[in-house]
Amino acid sequence: MGNHHSVRGGSKNAGAQSIRWTSGPAIVLYLAAFKLIFQLLCASKYGFDGDELYYASCSEHLDWGYFDHPPLIDLATFVARHVFGDSLIGKLRIEPCCIDIGELARQAIAMMQPTADEKGVRLEAALDPTVPLVYSDPDRTLEVLINLIDNGIKFTPAQGAVSVKASLVETDPTSVYVSISDSGRGIPAESIQHVFERLYQDPDAVDGSRAGLGLGLYIAKEIVTLHGGRMWVASEAGTGSTFSFTLPLYSLAKLLLPLITHLGRLREAIVLVRVELTALPNALRGSWRETCQQCLELLRKCIYLDKDLVLPRMGTNGPVETFYVVASTDMERVNIMMERIRGQIGALPKLKATGVLRVTAENIPCPDVTDAGTLEQKVWGIADHVTGIVQQGLGNQEQKNLKDKENHNHAK
Repeated sequence: MGNHHSVRGGSKNAGAQSIRWTSGPAIVLYLAAFKLIFQLLCASKYGFDGDELYYASCSEHLDWGYFDHPPLIDLATFVARHVFGDSLIGKLRIEPCCIDIGELARQAIAMMQPTADEKGVRLEAALDPTVPLVYSDPDRTLEVLINLIDNGIKFTPAQGAVSVKASLVETDPTSVYVSISDSGRGIPAESIQHVFERLYQDPDAVDGSRAGLGLGLYIAKEIVTLHGGRMWVASEAGTGSTFSFTLPLYSLAKLLLPLITHLGRLREAIVLVRVELTALPNALRGSWRETCQQCLELLRKCIYLDKDLVLPRMGTNGPVETFYVVASTDMERVNIMMERIRGQIGALPKLKATGVLRVTAENIPCPDVTDAGTLEQKVWGIADHVTGIVQQGLGNQEQKNLKDKENHNHAK
């Protein structure tokens, strides 16, 4: 394999070029390792993982989509561990927010489809649409999904299948259960207890040309554990394997109960306010995320803490960020809140320079006092209705972000 690469266009800086590697794996691997080492140094010295600074300084020149691949993550982690030791790994943080696990799973499947097609392995999905929002770090969770799907493809022969499933389990109402099953040869009984160990590799891999460094499953389990979840594997030789893990659900009903009820009854009216921030083409990823965080902090100052709730950040990656507020008011009086939001957030200098603000609201139907059901059940119904609106918005937002990304790539 050659070491050629294609150079696309120029840059405002003298000598700078926008590079997309079509081959040259050694260069890609070194840069992937450098990326994580940079993050670890920032974590050790400054207390943050360096992702924002790194993307802000480099995103104009490199297509980082090529680095978000488990073997590259493995190698980068391997280099970082042997240069800096294990102690720094623990300083990498997760940043949980509300995510639609179904949308994230579909994104992971789409990213791994070319790898599956190349090997002749089918990718299937069984994603329960009734699963509520999940509270987890979208980037880290995507790493776990990609790692497990890639692992399934690696150990599944041609004409086989890898299936991704997300569902609820009655015995654990606080978590979502995610599983990745393959139709491969399975894991020998003597190896099951070792698969999550650091640097462990199965010597009988189906595809020896894609052998990793034995860190993928170890890292995936560490990420899930950081979320308070569990990861395990079930397998029998000759029947395939199923890797499963749990993530915590975002319990909107529990948070809403003291806010949208008063004296044992639902408040008279409830409104969902949507605050949408859209980045301008000149906004860098790192600085845009910082701007969105500042907007979120201002938004929390625009509500009544005893009557309103600002939902956590939505787990999306792209130029559009949406925040939601469940407000105990009606469609007429909510205009006061909306004007306050426009005045506070719209005046932020960074947003004026890099983005556009849009604030809208819609009424949330409330059950009548004569309707059957307990107060808690009525609150759960409202929470489910809000969750449905948010999940639909997340799906539309992901589609818009993907379309913007495709248009950006075509423009290059």
